[in-house]
Amino acid sequence: MAQLRPPRFAKGAPFHLTDLPGPLQRALDAELARLHFVPVEETPALDPEYGAVVVGGISAAGQGRPQLGHAPMVEELQERFYATLTPMLETWAGCRLERTCAYGIRSYGPGCRLHLHRDRVDTHVISCIVHADDRSDQAWPLDFVDHEGAHHQVFFRRGSLLFYESLCPHGRLTPFAGEYYRNLYFHWRPVGWDPAPLRGMVCKYRSLQQCLAEWAVEAIPPDWQEWFRLNRDRGCDRRGLIERGLAQGFTSEAIAAVLDAKAAPAALAARPAPEPPQASWLHWFEARLTDPRQRPRAWRLDTPLAQVYEIPGFLSAEECAAIRAAIDGSLQPSTVTQGPADYRTSRTCHLRDGDRALAADLDRRLAELLGVDPALSEGIQGQRYGGGEYFREHTDWFTPGTEEYRQHTRPGGQRTWTVMIYLNAVEAGGETRFRLLDRSFTPVPGLALAWNNLMADGTPNPYVLHEALPVRQGCKYVITKWFRAEPGRNS
Repeated sequence: MAQLRPPRFAKGAPFHLTDLPGPLQRALDAELARLHFVPVEETPALDPEYGAVVVGGISAAGQGRPQLGHAPMVEELQERFYATLTPMLETWAGCRLERTCAYGIRSYGPGCRLHLHRDRVDTHVISCIVHADDRSDQAWPLDFVDHEGAHHQVFFRRGSLLFYESLCPHGRLTPFAGEYYRNLYFHWRPVGWDPAPLRGMVCKYRSLQQCLAEWAVEAIPPDWQEWFRLNRDRGCDRRGLIERGLAQGFTSEAIAAVLDAKAAPAALAARPAPEPPQASWLHWFEARLTDPRQRPRAWRLDTPLAQVYEIPGFLSAEECAAIRAAIDGSLQPSTVTQGPADYRTSRTCHLRDGDRALAADLDRRLAELLGVDPALSEGIQGQRYGGGEYFREHTDWFTPGTEEYRQHTRPGGQRTWTVMIYLNAVEAGGETRFRLLDRSFTPVPGLALAWNNLMADGTPNPYVLHEALPVRQGCKYVITKWFRAEPGRNS
């Protein structure tokens, strides 16, 4: 059975080391000056999961009982800590939090070791360690295992503040070498948190090796990592990407690791910079069809986020029938530029292969709609979607600085406008959905949709992410025309 894994919260690493704000540090110093630490009286007992005699998860190297002390924290100071730290933790974790519990200051003595463990799933989900004070010549690192199964050591100094996802394994495996080491602990859980799905999660480990073996995440091949990142950056639905990865046999933890990871600096440095904005981009942003006086009239979707237009009746019923016949004569399976073939399940053709004269006439008319030379375009594609066929979320533009961009923009440059025309009515399904714009278009014979893939400065517009929803009954015919920044794709 697959091991239960806690959810992710922070966008980057599941721990973050910073410094205690000055006012809290001064208040803590004043509190430390008056505190008296008393020994923890709990009886040591053998913990079979740790394989050691422990007091609260703490064992001692070379002796039977760990030296532990405790001093209570006055309620006023605890309230000050929570008032300051809660908004900081909420910003870091990316969710609303409710406080659960805090402990007074614990003092660890020579030889103490804290075994690797996860905290309580009901109350200790997002936590904070405040390193109050120590008397030691050697640092005492916190061992931390992240969601990818990587081992980290975090080193504190007096006044260090550690935010961490406390359902990840952590402990202090190196015996403490010093007179004392003193920390405060604060805990939160997300508002509305349901711990039930994690009740059976493994919480204790005998060793770091055991933890790493159980926590290891299978690597995803580089080409699939690139596919996940590209579609993440385009704004594709995260749940859909995870489902696609699970179907390939990847674990949800491995997929999440790729989706949540930031690009390494070396990888960023190796990529060429995106092409700079050019004056010609504004020409595309002010294409002829955007002028209300232009005929046929294009009606803009009421949103400032993207240029999306409807052109009713662009093709007649007779023209639609002729194009459908040409499509049927030269279909082949559709392809995608990145990722799995079943991301798109329609069939496709180059319209010129079915009817060269018809394709040339449409090339001319669509170029006139934009007010550009037909050379600044690709050949028209025809597509047919049968029952259950679809094209998952995607963008028509290519991500600058990627291999996909280098491969598919030479020649022709970046894609600018897309014009898609429905050729028939569909009995059920087959809508074109722009999820980020909260709009779907139902196939109507002869209706053209046109959208600008770019912003006014030539950078890709993520809001034109779209998908062809599955045809539930009947079939769907469309033609698609892509325009380019440069000539070379429409021979």
